Amino acid sequence: MTTDTDTAPSTANVRAPYSWVAPLISTVVTVPGGLLAFFFAGLSAMICDPCNGAQASQFDRTFGIAFSVFSLVLLVALGLLITSWVQLSLGSNAARSIGFAAAAPACVLVGSLVFFGVVSAAGPG
Repeated sequence: MTTDTDTAPSTANVRAPYSWVAPLISTVVTVPGGLLAFFFAGLSAMICDPCNGAQASQFDRTFGIAFSVFSLVLLVALGLLITSWVQLSLGSNAARSIGFAAAAPACVLVGSLVFFGVVSAAGPG
């Protein structure tokens, strides 16, 4: 004998109908944004081409550290993006997936602003 509660689907396994939209938008924004930021960060090494002596040494040291940290931030953004898709595929809480999806492009933006702020502060001028 079955009851109505036996045949009803559990709410833990039901996925929100449009929960895939946030990771998709995040992917479309984060991947090209991260690639562009990485490209311009690589080009920013030429800011101090006319520098010489102590100023060039200071810039090289600062740029090396800033670029390493920026590369790490881009890897964190990629990890957040992958985590948003994994959360979605596991059928986990949709809010978590949305949170990770929103954090990925924000991570790229903040990392870019910090990197270019450090590089411009160490550059000529």
